[in-house]
Amino acid sequence: EAERIYRALLQWRPQEHQARYLLGNLLARHKRWDEALAEYALVPPQHRQYVEARLRMSAIYRLQQQLRRAYELLFACARLHPAHGPLFLAMGRLLYDMGLGAQAARAFERAVQLLPHDPHAHYLLGFVYTSLGRESWALMAWRRAVELAPEAHSLRYDLGSMYVRSGRYDLASLEFQRVLEQWPDDLETIFM
Repeated sequence: EAERIYRALLQWRPQEHQARYLLGNLLARHKRWDEALAEYALVPPQHRQYVEARLRMSAIYRLQQQLRRAYELLFACARLHPAHGPLFLAMGRLLYDMGLGAQAARAFERAVQLLPHDPHAHYLLGFVYTSLGRESWALMAWRRAVELAPEAHSLRYDLGSMYVRSGRYDLASLEFQRVLEQWPDDLETIFM
Protein backbone atom coordinates (compact mmCIF):
# COMPACT_ATOMS: atom_id res chain seq x y z
CA GLU A 1 0.00 0.00 0.00
CA ALA A 2 2.82 2.41 0.86
CA GLU A 3 4.49 1.68 -2.47
CA ARG A 4 1.25 2.41 -4.32
CA ILE A 5 0.88 5.73 -2.47
CA TYR A 6 4.47 6.77 -3.20
CA ARG A 7 4.12 5.87 -6.87
CA ALA A 8 0.84 7.81 -7.16
CA LEU A 9 2.45 10.84 -5.52
CA LEU A 10 5.47 10.63 -7.84
CA GLN A 11 3.23 10.32 -10.88
CA TRP A 12 1.44 13.48 -9.80
CA ARG A 13 4.60 15.30 -8.57
CA PRO A 14 7.76 13.71 -10.05
CA GLN A 15 9.96 16.35 -8.39
CA GLU A 16 8.95 15.13 -4.90
CA HIS A 17 12.40 13.71 -4.22
CA GLN A 18 11.80 12.98 -0.55
CA ALA A 19 9.07 10.55 -1.60
CA ARG A 20 11.44 9.04 -4.18
CA TYR A 21 14.07 8.52 -1.48
CA LEU A 22 11.50 6.93 0.87
CA LEU A 23 10.24 4.69 -1.93
CA GLY A 24 13.83 3.59 -2.53
CA ASN A 25 14.12 2.73 1.17
CA LEU A 26 10.90 0.73 1.02
CA LEU A 27 12.05 -1.21 -2.04
CA ALA A 28 15.48 -1.86 -0.51
CA ARG A 29 13.88 -3.25 2.67
CA HIS A 30 12.07 -5.76 0.46
CA LYS A 31 15.35 -6.61 -1.32
CA ARG A 32 14.12 -5.24 -4.62
CA TRP A 33 17.60 -3.93 -5.26
CA ASP A 34 17.34 -2.87 -8.91
CA GLU A 35 14.15 -0.92 -8.34
CA ALA A 36 15.60 0.72 -5.23
CA LEU A 37 18.74 1.70 -7.14
CA ALA A 38 16.62 3.25 -9.89
CA GLU A 39 14.68 5.37 -7.39
CA TYR A 40 17.78 6.48 -5.47
CA ALA A 41 19.52 7.41 -8.73
CA LEU A 42 16.77 9.93 -9.49
CA VAL A 43 17.43 11.97 -6.33
CA PRO A 44 19.28 15.07 -7.66
CA PRO A 45 22.56 16.37 -6.19
CA GLN A 46 20.97 19.53 -4.81
CA HIS A 47 18.42 17.60 -2.72
CA ARG A 48 19.14 17.14 0.99
CA GLN A 49 18.73 13.34 0.72
CA TYR A 50 21.25 13.01 -2.13
CA VAL A 51 24.17 11.87 0.02
CA GLU A 52 21.98 9.44 1.97
CA ALA A 53 20.64 8.03 -1.29
CA ARG A 54 24.20 7.50 -2.55
CA LEU A 55 25.20 5.84 0.72
CA ARG A 56 22.28 3.45 0.38
CA MET A 57 23.07 2.75 -3.27
CA SER A 58 26.63 1.96 -2.24
CA ALA A 59 25.35 -0.40 0.46
CA ILE A 60 23.28 -2.26 -2.13
CA TYR A 61 26.29 -2.60 -4.44
CA ARG A 62 28.31 -3.84 -1.47
CA LEU A 63 25.68 -6.50 -0.75
CA GLN A 64 25.92 -7.51 -4.40
CA GLN A 65 29.73 -7.83 -4.03
CA GLN A 66 30.30 -4.93 -6.44
CA LEU A 67 32.82 -3.21 -4.18
CA ARG A 68 34.55 -1.20 -6.91
CA ARG A 69 31.25 0.18 -8.16
CA ALA A 70 30.15 0.98 -4.59
CA TYR A 71 33.39 2.85 -3.98
CA GLU A 72 33.29 4.79 -7.25
CA LEU A 73 29.76 5.95 -6.48
CA LEU A 74 30.84 7.27 -3.07
CA PHE A 75 33.98 8.85 -4.50
CA ALA A 76 31.92 10.80 -7.04
CA CYS A 77 29.55 11.86 -4.27
CA ALA A 78 32.45 12.96 -2.04
CA ARG A 79 33.70 15.23 -4.82
CA LEU A 80 30.37 17.05 -4.63
CA HIS A 81 30.16 16.90 -0.82
CA PRO A 82 33.75 16.92 0.52
CA ALA A 83 32.67 17.85 4.05
CA HIS A 84 30.33 14.90 4.70
CA GLY A 85 32.05 12.66 7.26
CA PRO A 86 29.84 9.56 6.96
CA LEU A 87 30.78 9.37 3.26
CA PHE A 88 34.43 9.00 4.18
CA LEU A 89 33.63 6.36 6.82
CA ALA A 90 31.79 4.32 4.19
CA MET A 91 34.63 4.84 1.69
CA GLY A 92 37.16 3.68 4.28
CA ARG A 93 35.21 0.49 4.96
CA LEU A 94 34.98 -0.28 1.25
CA LEU A 95 38.67 0.38 0.68
CA TYR A 96 39.55 -1.89 3.59
CA ASP A 97 37.29 -4.63 2.19
CA MET A 98 39.03 -4.20 -1.17
CA GLY A 99 42.39 -4.84 0.51
CA LEU A 100 43.57 -1.23 0.19
CA GLY A 101 44.60 -0.53 3.78
CA ALA A 102 46.67 2.60 3.18
CA GLN A 103 43.87 4.22 1.18
CA ALA A 104 41.35 3.15 3.83
CA ALA A 105 43.50 4.86 6.48
CA ARG A 106 43.44 8.10 4.46
CA ALA A 107 39.66 7.92 4.15
CA PHE A 108 39.29 7.31 7.90
CA GLU A 109 41.73 10.15 8.64
CA ARG A 110 39.49 12.47 6.63
CA ALA A 111 36.42 11.11 8.46
CA VAL A 112 38.08 11.84 11.81
CA GLN A 113 38.82 15.41 10.66
CA LEU A 114 35.17 15.88 9.72
CA LEU A 115 33.75 13.96 12.70
CA PRO A 116 36.19 14.77 15.53
CA HIS A 117 33.71 13.74 18.24
CA ASP A 118 32.71 10.40 16.69
CA PRO A 119 34.28 7.54 18.68
CA HIS A 120 33.44 5.03 15.94
CA ALA A 121 35.48 6.99 13.39
CA HIS A 122 38.49 7.02 15.73
CA TYR A 123 38.05 3.31 16.44
CA LEU A 124 38.00 2.42 12.73
CA LEU A 125 41.07 4.55 12.13
CA GLY A 126 42.87 2.73 14.94
CA PHE A 127 41.77 -0.63 13.57
CA VAL A 128 43.22 0.17 10.13
CA TYR A 129 46.41 1.51 11.68
CA THR A 130 46.74 -1.81 13.54
CA SER A 131 46.36 -3.75 10.29
CA LEU A 132 49.07 -1.58 8.74
CA GLY A 133 51.44 -2.18 11.67
CA ARG A 134 51.25 1.40 12.95
CA GLU A 135 50.57 0.44 16.53
CA SER A 136 51.55 3.74 18.15
CA TRP A 137 49.14 5.56 15.82
CA ALA A 138 46.46 2.98 16.58
CA LEU A 139 46.95 3.59 20.30
CA MET A 140 46.42 7.32 19.83
CA ALA A 141 43.25 6.76 17.81
CA TRP A 142 41.85 4.25 20.30
CA ARG A 143 42.70 6.46 23.27
CA ARG A 144 40.72 9.24 21.65
CA ALA A 145 37.81 6.86 20.99
CA VAL A 146 37.79 5.82 24.66
CA GLU A 147 37.87 9.48 25.73
CA LEU A 148 34.83 10.14 23.55
CA ALA A 149 32.96 7.01 24.64
CA PRO A 150 34.15 6.02 28.12
CA GLU A 151 31.28 3.54 28.44
CA ALA A 152 32.51 1.53 25.40
CA HIS A 153 34.00 -1.33 27.36
CA SER A 154 34.77 -3.52 24.36
CA LEU A 155 36.88 -0.65 23.05
CA ARG A 156 38.63 -0.43 26.42
CA TYR A 157 39.37 -4.14 26.17
CA ASP A 158 40.89 -3.65 22.70
CA LEU A 159 42.94 -0.72 23.99
CA GLY A 160 44.15 -2.85 26.91
CA SER A 161 45.12 -5.63 24.51
CA MET A 162 47.05 -3.13 22.40
CA TYR A 163 48.89 -1.94 25.52
CA VAL A 164 49.83 -5.56 26.29
CA ARG A 165 51.21 -6.01 22.75
CA SER A 166 53.33 -2.88 23.15
CA GLY A 167 54.59 -3.91 26.61
CA ARG A 168 52.67 -1.20 28.50
CA TYR A 169 51.33 -3.56 31.17
CA ASP A 170 50.58 -0.84 33.71
CA LEU A 171 48.25 0.94 31.29
CA ALA A 172 46.77 -2.37 30.14
CA SER A 173 45.86 -3.37 33.68
CA LEU A 174 44.11 -0.03 34.23
CA GLU A 175 41.97 -0.53 31.13
CA PHE A 176 41.16 -4.13 32.08
CA GLN A 177 40.21 -3.04 35.61
CA ARG A 178 37.78 -0.51 34.17
CA VAL A 179 36.24 -3.18 31.96
CA LEU A 180 35.84 -5.49 34.96
CA GLU A 181 34.07 -2.76 36.91
CA GLN A 182 31.24 -3.04 34.38
CA TRP A 183 31.61 -6.71 33.36
CA PRO A 184 32.94 -8.47 36.50
CA ASP A 185 32.35 -11.94 35.06
CA ASP A 186 34.06 -11.41 31.67
CA LEU A 187 36.48 -14.36 31.49
CA GLU A 188 38.68 -12.94 28.73
CA THR A 189 39.29 -9.75 30.67
CA ILE A 190 39.93 -11.70 33.87
CA PHE A 191 42.43 -13.84 31.96
CA MET A 192 44.21 -10.77 30.60
